[in-house]
Amino acid sequence: MRVCLSLNRLAMAYEYLDNLELSDEDKNKLKALAAPTPAALLSRIEYSPESRKKLVDYLGSEDKINSIETALRSLGGATRAPLPPFKPALGALEPAENADSSDSQSKVDALVHEIQNLRNAGATAEADEKAAHLRQLLKQS
Repeated sequence: MRVCLSLNRLAMAYEYLDNLELSDEDKNKLKALAAPTPAALLSRIEYSPESRKKLVDYLGSEDKINSIETALRSLGGATRAPLPPFKPALGALEPAENADSSDSQSKVDALVHEIQNLRNAGATAEADEKAAHLRQLLKQS
């Protein structure tokens, strides 16, 4: 019973391919890409120029990819929600607006150099405190 339900869901997952004017051979090729929804296939097409070229080579022509892409966009399941606003995490940095990158990089380099000098000078309470302050400035820049 469980296997039957899984096969049923799998068949339903690729129903959108029936709405595309493609040969059975091309539909089978698209199924082999493991993109069960229009949005999944559209993502594969748009992922990168290299992946698009591979799909063109796989299916045979750029025109075919363009027609598939147009058809997928017209299907309801290919719509995607807008991305949420960027939130820096795990060390990712949000680019600063109107910041002069060379000036800001030289400030960062100067802070890193000063922290390294403090480490090399030896561990004193004053040096640790100053290094902590410099690390805080480094995080803010």
